Amino acid sequence: SSARYSPSGHLIYARAGKLLAVPFDPEKLQVTGQPFPVVDGVFMSANTGMAAYSISSAGRLVYAAGPVEHGVRVPVWVDRKGRSTALSLPPRSSLHPRLSPDERQMAIEVEGASHDIFTYDFARGTLTKMSFDGASHWPLWTPNGQRLTFRSWRTGTMTMWWMPADRSGAPALLTNIGSMQSPESWSPNGTTLAFTQMDDPESGS
Repeated sequence: SSARYSPSGHLIYARAGKLLAVPFDPEKLQVTGQPFPVVDGVFMSANTGMAAYSISSAGRLVYAAGPVEHGVRVPVWVDRKGRSTALSLPPRSSLHPRLSPDERQMAIEVEGASHDIFTYDFARGTLTKMSFDGASHWPLWTPNGQRLTFRSWRTGTMTMWWMPADRSGAPALLTNIGSMQSPESWSPNGTTLAFTQMDDPESGS
């Protein structure tokens, strides 16, 4: 994963915590040789394929050393003195926790081959699956706590959706004005949603 072209005439890519290089012809777009190892011990995610490295225009390589992170995490509360208390949740590839406005629930996503969003009830200690398409991310509560906003690949591109937080209705497409969108923040009155959009996924802009 995480392939990048090097001015040395190679494609650099990550596999199981290692960076490998293979000779590559950018004119013919063809591999012209066999891969060989470049460096071992690169920090990367086994779930997403992210590898923490980059190559300068002069061909210099920079990377973050570390393990292959499989994403097994347990959310914790941290008080103002830095003391942490783990929630009663099993270790999973959890990320992007968001408290409900009344602070009684938490929305969270679990990444992996099937990527969905869940809610956790603090009083009951129960985890409820909210999406079932295996392609939903980035939960965000509306200010009144009645709906969850999220992004999903269910239409083949990343668009914004929302659904009742009590699961009383099906998810609905929030907007059709673009793609590669992520909901970021609601205005306090719930009438305006700020979001990010990548018009060019390859450049990240």
